Amino acid sequence: SYFLLPAYANKGMSSVPDNVVALMTLPVYAAVMMSYQQDFLTSVVYIAAFAVMIAVLAEIPATKSNGYPSEGITFLGYSMIFALKAYIGERSLRDQFQARHAINDCKVHIEGILETLMPERVIDELQKMPPGASAPSHQYYRATLVQSDLIGFTSMASLKPPEWVVQAVCDLFGEFDALAEEYGIYKVETVGDAYIAGQAELPLTEENYPPSVVQFGLKMVQVTKRWSMAAEESIGVRVGLHSGECIGGIVGIDMQRYHLFGKLIHELELLESTAPENGLQASQACKAAVEHAWNVDRGLGSPQRLGGISPPRPRNGLCHGFEFWERPERQLTTSKGEIHQYSEVGGKTYTVHAVVGNGL
Repeated sequence: SYFLLPAYANKGMSSVPDNVVALMTLPVYAAVMMSYQQDFLTSVVYIAAFAVMIAVLAEIPATKSNGYPSEGITFLGYSMIFALKAYIGERSLRDQFQARHAINDCKVHIEGILETLMPERVIDELQKMPPGASAPSHQYYRATLVQSDLIGFTSMASLKPPEWVVQAVCDLFGEFDALAEEYGIYKVETVGDAYIAGQAELPLTEENYPPSVVQFGLKMVQVTKRWSMAAEESIGVRVGLHSGECIGGIVGIDMQRYHLFGKLIHELELLESTAPENGLQASQACKAAVEHAWNVDRGLGSPQRLGGISPPRPRNGLCHGFEFWERPERQLTTSKGEIHQYSEVGGKTYTVHAVVGNGL
């Protein structure tokens, strides 16, 4: 409206000078622009429109005596301020969005790393603890653990490039990880070419069903055989299974990880080292835990006796996909020829065999 004032606006004693009109119009324009903030592109359109209008008015003889072009430049400059403000605001919003996106990605990445270091329920427990509190520890009364060790891998690794060895372990243990996810097993740790996993009460795993751990062990043997054939390498595996009490807790300050401790772990290692090649060896306690779970499936036992065991979830529609055979040897012998007594693992031990046609 200021630009369209008639040429006689500032003529006569009682007329209002055009610079006063500009002074009155500018705050109104500023208030409107601040109340209805435009994005950067719209602000640029305003600047272009003002520039065109000033250029047109500058060529009209009737406006040259009023100084409209010079005062119009004031509006143009003010519009440029709003455009700059819109640009800075939009850039700030983009930066904030990118920062939030990066933070979310980092959070997801960190949570993914934590889930590989400790059980999910333990992570939740840590997040709820006050700063400076001691790391949590847990007593497990009904844990069933499995430990495997590759046969011939150490000698083979000495003849292969480091890249091949690392990739081979990554491929095989990656399949073990997929099986652990399928059977609801928690991977405790890997030590060299040894793989330790299992189930227990909360917070270690949501489900505590000993037959699932045994089926997982049988699958480990199958996967190792298949991988060995595909790699054209002579690699086998020994698997030990044990049930009982143990303690779980977070160890370390800089590189913390959730570990299991106790006599159960030592005996599990002994069961693994004396297991038959490409076979499973289970302790008497493991066999009893599995049979008790089977009794619960048939309604002959109470799940409360298993320390809060979750309702069983048979795999492939089968609860009895394997059977136990008592070992006939008078003593246990490791691959290195070391002799051990059955009493060191709590009594007689059993090899585990898949039932033909069970889908394992």
